[in-house]
Amino acid sequence: MEKFYSADGFVEASEKDKIITVRWEKLYNSNITKECCLAQLEKVKKGAKVIIVDSANATGKPLQDVQDWFGESLFPQYQEHGLKAIITVVPKNPITKSGARQWNSVGAPFGFDMFETSSLIMARKKAREIV
Repeated sequence: MEKFYSADGFVEASEKDKIITVRWEKLYNSNITKECCLAQLEKVKKGAKVIIVDSANATGKPLQDVQDWFGESLFPQYQEHGLKAIITVVPKNPITKSGARQWNSVGAPFGFDMFETSSLIMARKKAREIV
């Protein structure tokens, strides 16, 4: 896997075979969240087809301005550049889980599939089926 974004203690993103895997630790820093998502967008523009959001052990959730940005800017660009799916590994933390529900809801109208799984293994399996 090629790591393309990292913020120590917050997130690490990598890509292999047109599948992006983003492993979140903390989801409440708006600048880091946006930077990481924009780095993912660059990979989608170059042909990545699936994003796995591994938030199973993450804490916090994106602030409302970031959730709004997902729907107003990020998700439309994902759609424009051919993203096929976002697969979320469901968070254990209840606050983080509410944030995941919100981004899944915001992403639903954009023409790519939104899935939830209980583990990274299941998410990777689903991603390989899609790619």
